[in-house]
This record gives sequence, structure tokens and C-alpha cells, in this order.
Amino acid sequence: MDARGGGWVAKGTDRKRAAYLPLTADVVAAHLVGDVFMGLYPLLSDNTCHFLVADFDGPAAMLDALAYSKAARASGVPATLEISQSGRGAHVWVFFTDPVPAAVARSVGTALVHEAMVLRGSMDLRSYDRLFPNQDVLPDGGFGNLIAAPLQGRRRRDGLTLFLDLATLEPHEDQWAFLSTLDRLSPGEAAQVARRARRAVVGGEVAAMSRSDATRVHPALSAIVHAELGAGLSVDASQLTAAALSTFKHAASMANPKFYELQRLRKSTWDTPRFIRGYDITLDDRLILPRGLRHAVAGIVERAGSRLDVTDMRNPGREIDVPFSAELDSKQGAAVSALLAHDDGVLVAPPGSGKTVMACAVVAERAASTLVLVDRKALAEQWRTRIEQFLGIRPGQVGGGRRKLSGVVDIAMLPSLARRHDVAELTAGYGHIVVDECHHLAATAYDHSVKRIGAQFWLGLTATPVRRDGLGDLVTWQLGPVRHTMTQDDPGTLLDAADTDAGPRRLLYVHETEFHSDGVDLSSPAALAALHSALVADEARNTQIVADVNAALSRGRNCLVLTRRVAHVDALASLLASRGHEALVLQGGMSASDRRATVNRLAETRAGEGVLVIGTTPFIGEGFDAPALDTLFLAAPVSFDGLLIQCAGRVVRAAPGKDVAEVHDYHDRATPILAASLQRRMPGYRTLSFTRA
Repeated sequence: MDARGGGWVAKGTDRKRAAYLPLTADVVAAHLVGDVFMGLYPLLSDNTCHFLVADFDGPAAMLDALAYSKAARASGVPATLEISQSGRGAHVWVFFTDPVPAAVARSVGTALVHEAMVLRGSMDLRSYDRLFPNQDVLPDGGFGNLIAAPLQGRRRRDGLTLFLDLATLEPHEDQWAFLSTLDRLSPGEAAQVARRARRAVVGGEVAAMSRSDATRVHPALSAIVHAELGAGLSVDASQLTAAALSTFKHAASMANPKFYELQRLRKSTWDTPRFIRGYDITLDDRLILPRGLRHAVAGIVERAGSRLDVTDMRNPGREIDVPFSAELDSKQGAAVSALLAHDDGVLVAPPGSGKTVMACAVVAERAASTLVLVDRKALAEQWRTRIEQFLGIRPGQVGGGRRKLSGVVDIAMLPSLARRHDVAELTAGYGHIVVDECHHLAATAYDHSVKRIGAQFWLGLTATPVRRDGLGDLVTWQLGPVRHTMTQDDPGTLLDAADTDAGPRRLLYVHETEFHSDGVDLSSPAALAALHSALVADEARNTQIVADVNAALSRGRNCLVLTRRVAHVDALASLLASRGHEALVLQGGMSASDRRATVNRLAETRAGEGVLVIGTTPFIGEGFDAPALDTLFLAAPVSFDGLLIQCAGRVVRAAPGKDVAEVHDYHDRATPILAASLQRRMPGYRTLSFTRA
């Protein structure tokens, strides 16, 4: 907490209005004699700072700090080492002659941490998060992070909070004499160091072994680097050079989009790491890397003049003999061939392209006991049907009210696996894992479960490989890279080019509404949620949508109405019922039998019947197969391209008698946020070959 007249500033207090006690010479003197403990906020109101501090904790804190100091010295950065208040940590200080932009100072610190990690591979990537200041701009309503001031009187008597001689690691005899001779870095010099420094690359950008300019000692890797491949790629860290250990850690990490989003919004980044780590270090000093990185690691090792020798500890499962009864077209056959050429990988294909049938073909060809992972009941039900249809067997299932497995081809619900502690044992009998809608795998609970599965073969299926949160690397770490993408000229699929003969012609109707966001504070963080609530309750807008749907049904169109909320589904269904249209409703909370009955009814639908389906976007967006649908109404806006693809994909599939696919969208022009979301959708419609009607 921070001092103010009458007490302390508690959490949740408006800091901008608090009457803080001033920092005076008396306060500094009290700190120096030991009466108070003073902390420093490095980040100033103009986003500059007078100093940069790197904080190191833990048993190896001093060794990490020395590596950082060595990197600083090699980069021409004057730095001084302080022992922390506890005596178990260390701070390395860099002082500036004049205020330096925090972004520049942090770039200097980031470069030095990276160099230090190459010198000392056992350092953790968390060191990047221990720089003071810890963000480039001052967060709204706060001051950034606080560092304990050095030279605290009471601690000095115990030899703590003192600046150390790097040669002896003992405190300088005269701290003030030492500080008076300490060099400081000018803003120009700091900017030059930042420009000259290598950027800390992570993930797929790491292609070669790191090398430090802070040392002339560059030991080579051993001729053969031994590793074991099971649920992950396991390497004995003791056989790696410091540079190799650092390189592999960076390759198994990714920039955290949440950190940069918080910084962009001028919010505190406290407890939000800059990098997401995909590696682990075991107690017996083994480095565990994601299995999907083994090819990248092998390439890095080979470019360093060595060879990665992998002992395969994966579970091959048991041999199964299941006949594949469907017939693939040429595009599907090419995709299956590309997938079978590798033990792992992801298939990217738009809705309607037959991802499930292609996956069943892969299952039959690999002839290994298979577990299909899905994240919702709707997908599980679809897979049960398709496995019986294409492979001629009845699958077992865990989750969704079921708990019996066959050991041949089975289905598991990811939410159920996430709650279990015996995932490794439960999945030990399977040699092939298929993950449907695999872009969901980046969820922390799912990722943690899948990490424990040691199967030999992995296949991911998705129509939208790009995640809105930027965490797509977490998927490929577990499943391997994208092996095949069904392209725009694949006939009969979502991205079919407008000038091909396959599939229906695509028309977009944009309807203007008079919806107003009266009573909604558009500047509040909850504005979007409030707007969607207002949309649900707006009678005029609902009546307009119902009239448009009624007109389409009167033309014999098979209509799908999608919205975001169950309350909106109920409202629209009620209004349409009053006009004589009974809707098939698909939404969360349905029983499996009710959903199956609805899906079976849709499977029998033919063009021109005038069927009506109303559902929520997430529930229908995945695991939904009804080619006869030809008209989509977006009753609530969507902004994410992937969701637009999922929604439009429900009506553009080729089907007998379907000549035109229609999408009806709504332009809420009087509400800027909603109006802007339509403009964001328009490029997506053009990519999907829709033309304005």
C-alpha cells in the first residue's frame, strides 16, 4: 500500500484523488537510518524512468544476477549489483543521466536478460517479467510496480540492501564513494543499446542456436543429442550447453497477447507474464518440450552440426481392423494422403468439406486404436453417428453422461478429461488421438490434459486455425504443424470461388435497422454485453427480423436464424410461432435425444420445404450438418472472421436443388459499435464470394 495523510491507500481506492505524503529529504533520511522502509516507483507520469532494475530471486539468484551483469558489461551498460533485503535475492541497477522512455529502458533490460540466458541456460523466462519498470506505459489509476529502495539502515547493519563488489561479492566498504564513481547511461546511449540489441525471439522464429557476444567461450553441442519422445520431447538438460538450453526454452515459448493487450489499454500487467512457457524442467533436470516441436528442435540441432537421436517411447496402441465405407473425392483423398505422410499435424478445412469423413479415413488407414476428443455434446453425438456410418462400429464414450470405452474407436469429452487425474492411464490404450475443433485446445484445462497423453499419432481438425486470442501456437505445440489446407478452389466447400460452377450462388442482404442504444453507457467495459441485452429486448428490431424470415419462408427457403443468447432464441421463436411458423430449436441445455431428433429431421429436409431452425451461434457453429439449409439470418452481430466462416458455412454447402445461398445481415447504423462490426464483416463476406443483392 502507499502512504497518504491519515493512513494507507487501500486496494480499490481512487489513487488519482488520494492525498499522498510527499517524498522529502526527511523520508529518505528515515529510510537510510532504518526508521522506515522506502520503495520506488520507477515509471514516471510521462512514461520515462531514471533507472532500470532487474530482480532475481531463488537459490540461483546471485548466479543469474552475475550473468546479467556480465551481459551488461559486454554491451557497454554500466550496472551495479545489490543484495536484496532478504539476502536471498539480488537486484542489478542501471542508472540514467536523464529520464529515458520506459520502452527504451525495458528494451535494454530485455536484451540483457536474453544475453544472460544464453550465458546461463538454467535461467527461467520469468526473468523477463522481473524488470522494473515492468511495462512501457503508466497504467490508468496506478503507478506501475514498486522496487524496494537500497541502503535501508536496519538492513545495512546485516550486510543487506548494499551494493556489492563483483570481484568478491562483498559490499563496497564505502557505499557513497562507490556510487559517486558509478557511470550512468545517457538517453542516447540507451537508445543505441536498444537498437543494437538482438530481439528476444520465441516460438517459430527460433531457427538457430543462440550465441552470446558477452563471452568468447562457445562450447559445441555433443555430436549426438539424445532425447525421448513420449507425451513430450524429453532431453537431459545436463548434456546441453547453456546456449542450447536457452534456445530450446525460447523455441517452446510464445509472446503472451494478453500482456501486450493490457499494456495497450494502459492497464496493469502485474502477474501477467510477457511470455507463455510451453516447457517444463523436472526434478531430475530433464527439459520437457511440447511433442509438436520435435521437428523444429531437430532442425536447430542439425544446423548446429549435431544430430538429434530420439528414442520413441510413444504408445502405438493396439491394431484395429475397421472398414472405411465412404468414398472420398479427389480433394479429400489428397488431404488424407498429406495427413498420412506424418505422425502428427492439423487439417484446416472449411465447414462442409467433410472433415469427419476424412478423419475416419485416416483412422481406418492407421489401424490403431483411436480416441476422438471433442469439447461438447453436440460434436460427440455427430461423431457417434459418423463412426457408426463410416467405420461400422459403435464407439464408446467418456463424458456427456457416458463412461464406457470399447478400446477400438472411442470418444472423450475434453471437459471430462480436464477434471480427471488419471488421464495418462485412461488414454494409455490408444495409439491415435483425433482432436476435433482443435483450436479450442489452447484452453488451459484442455492443454494440461492433452499434455499427459503419450499416443503415437495425432490429428487436429479445424476450420478456423487462427485464434482470436493469439494463442494458436499452443495448438501446434501439441498436434504438430498444419499439414494440409483445403484451398479456395476446392469445389462444394465454404471458400469455393464465386466464378466456379460448384455450390450455390451467394447473395448478401443487408437490412437497415432503427435500433438505438438508449440507456447504454458505450464507454463502460460492459457496453457490448449491455448492447446485446438491449438487442434481445428490442421489439421493433425483433419484429423486423421476424418479417424478413417470414418472407423467406413464404418463398420456400430453408432458414437458419442465429443469435447469441437463449433469451433471443425464445423471443424470436415465439414471434414466429404467432405467424404460424414452428421452429426447430437448437441451443445449449438440450438433451442428447432431443438434439438427435432435431438433427435427424434436418437430415431429411429437401430444398423448397420452408423449414425453420433457430439457435445460438456457439451451439450450431460446430458439429452441425444440414446441407439443405440455404438462408441464414444473423439476428445478432458477429465480429470474428472465424465465427463468420462457421455461420455462413451452414448455408453454402452444395445440395440438390440449392441454387442460391442467402445471408441476411442487420446494419444497426444508429449504434456505432454495432455499425462498425458490420464493416468488419464485409471483407469476410467478399472473401467468401458473397455479392450484395
